[in-house]
Amino acid sequence: MIGTIWSSLTALTVGNINILRFYLCHLIKPFSSLPKELYDDVALAKRMGGKEEFALTVDKSFVDGYNRGIDDMKDYVKKLWGPSAQVDYRVKQLLFWLVRLATVAAAFQEQDQEDKNLRRVLLVSMLQFVVLPYSLSVALGYGLETVFAIYTGHAIIQTILTALTTAFIPEKYNLAITISPTFLISFLALDQLLCVYTLFRSPIGPVEKMPMKRIWQSVWYGFLNCKTYYLILLPIIYGTKIAIIPWILDYCVGLSSVITNRTTGFWSPLFYHAHRIGHIPIVYPDAHRFHHHLHDATSFDAHIFGSGAPEEWLILLTDIFLAHFLKVCPASLGPSVLAVSWYNKWGFHSRKANPSDDGDNFHVNHHSTHVKNIAITYPYDLLMGTAMKPRVHWAGYEIFREESKDGKSYKVCFVPLDSGDTGDGQLLKRSKRQSISLSGVDFSTHSPELEQ
Repeated sequence: MIGTIWSSLTALTVGNINILRFYLCHLIKPFSSLPKELYDDVALAKRMGGKEEFALTVDKSFVDGYNRGIDDMKDYVKKLWGPSAQVDYRVKQLLFWLVRLATVAAAFQEQDQEDKNLRRVLLVSMLQFVVLPYSLSVALGYGLETVFAIYTGHAIIQTILTALTTAFIPEKYNLAITISPTFLISFLALDQLLCVYTLFRSPIGPVEKMPMKRIWQSVWYGFLNCKTYYLILLPIIYGTKIAIIPWILDYCVGLSSVITNRTTGFWSPLFYHAHRIGHIPIVYPDAHRFHHHLHDATSFDAHIFGSGAPEEWLILLTDIFLAHFLKVCPASLGPSVLAVSWYNKWGFHSRKANPSDDGDNFHVNHHSTHVKNIAITYPYDLLMGTAMKPRVHWAGYEIFREESKDGKSYKVCFVPLDSGDTGDGQLLKRSKRQSISLSGVDFSTHSPELEQ
């Protein structure tokens, strides 16, 4: 017992500091060490649009050095924690959900003083770092890259539009929706209906059927892991008025999406880095394993993006900050982020019944293997050696990694597939499927809009 407490305190301090140091040291290296096509979706889509064979060369030291760093971090955390202080994962689950439910209860308490209630929720939520020490570094790392990638556009545009409509539109015409229990129930009901729909179909075709018992597991656990987020966020901002006009303008014109499409275009190396750290043994059961609690996945297991509830602490605080202090729509309810959330349901967490290329079930296969397909799309995984297959067919190309003859570099090779490779001559149909990334970039075709 004493050993467990001591190891927890060590993990909460020394362990998290070293994980965050590793996270920050490798955060921006891809942008200075890699060809642009491997960290910028737009650049990659433009190159692939030429339908010509090409290769992207990367110094071997970048890949091998990063993988050694991950292995060293695994050994470091294991030694730091010690075998005598292992806590059963089921115990971690129980303790965290007690903290989560206490946080929900605090959010639902009557708001005698708004700031006092917010402080109470914040303090209770931080108890998760006591029971899951490594969730601190994971929540900060995952939160930083996610907020940058999918929250930046919303935060900038909604703040500006809300200020403009408040200044220039008379109050009686400046319509708003009040966050209330009715809004909470309606939002969750709609979200669950969308999940039910994607059990049968996705925008690109039918979804593989799963046993009813497995679906029910996703329904109840997915609600616990993904939807209790809103049982904290929305009650804490009850009474907040969300202006409708800025939301509709943003939806119709796509202003925040312009920014989001660029920030998510740089998401691949950022997501891979945070995701790889989340899978480090001993760190894994403190945060990201909550997202992998069930084998395979359905849309019920998808939140804004694929994450375990302990990883969302910083993202939740960002949403609360936007609504509570800036008085704008929380990012998770904004049009650009809801679009990402919808794609996450059917694109990443629904198994396609008739996959046409290796990209169709890219992420859902990660939920089967757990240690493969860690990135957002195949090229980065192939580069780092973590792809499920060494050679893949994706977006009209055969893609694979090979080592240079002198052993000093790796090449990620892109070889176009002609119509004969598809067996039915439907290359365009195949490459149109899950070749579209979260940034909205379609890797199967290139259009001038990608250069804007």
